[in-house]
Amino acid sequence: MNIDEMVSYCSIYFKHHKYTDFNKYNLEKYSFWSSKIKYIINVYEPLTIRKIFNIMVFSKQFKKIKIKKSTFYIFDPFNMYETHTQKKIYHVNWN
Repeated sequence: MNIDEMVSYCSIYFKHHKYTDFNKYNLEKYSFWSSKIKYIINVYEPLTIRKIFNIMVFSKQFKKIKIKKSTFYIFDPFNMYETHTQKKIYHVNWN
């Protein structure tokens, strides 16, 4: 099995199991996603897993979010995360 097939298997698995649900899988670290990739593909070489993950990040299936010194990832192949996040709305009362 080559790398492209592994990436497509991971993508299909994540879409099928609804990892695009931002309320449940919001801001997960690399360790969470690498454990899922290990489970899906049954490959335990860290370089291969990192390569698959990087391909998915560069193909914009994962969105990379930095908060202070930590880096989090969101599976967002449809670019729906911005529309899902709540914007702060301030109401002004002129009393």
